Amino acid sequence: MHPFLDLSRLSLGLLAVIGLAQPASAFTAINHHRVNPVPGTAQFEVIGRPGSGPLEYWCAAAEYARLELGQPTRAQVMMVSPRGPSVTSGYRSAVVFQLDPAGTAPPSPGTGYSLKQAGYGMTIGTAGTFCDNLLGEREWVD
Repeated sequence: MHPFLDLSRLSLGLLAVIGLAQPASAFTAINHHRVNPVPGTAQFEVIGRPGSGPLEYWCAAAEYARLELGQPTRAQVMMVSPRGPSVTSGYRSAVVFQLDPAGTAPPSPGTGYSLKQAGYGMTIGTAGTFCDNLLGEREWVD
């Protein structure tokens, strides 16, 4: 058999495996962080990437809430569980978020937006500005 044909089959096989590794309902934010819905809940999980800090997680959560869930920038998102092992994949670093319709979650203390303690929240618009800080200016006003 011709070596090119073997590589074609190998490439197709790799593409199939890569496609299966990500849930069909996964969302990829502008900062390349994957966001998965947590099955059976109204929560969603931002999967960390090497070197990810708090701003990257909040940016991805805001993008998902706005673009996938259709929420306005004035809506609140809150961290449900701090950075730890993923509940939707095999990754070691992830953070679970959910919408906070009542807007009752207190803002994260300080300016570091720590991912170490659950229960903090902010508006989608505020979290979305972290995407601006990372990637250049975007429109985050309804």
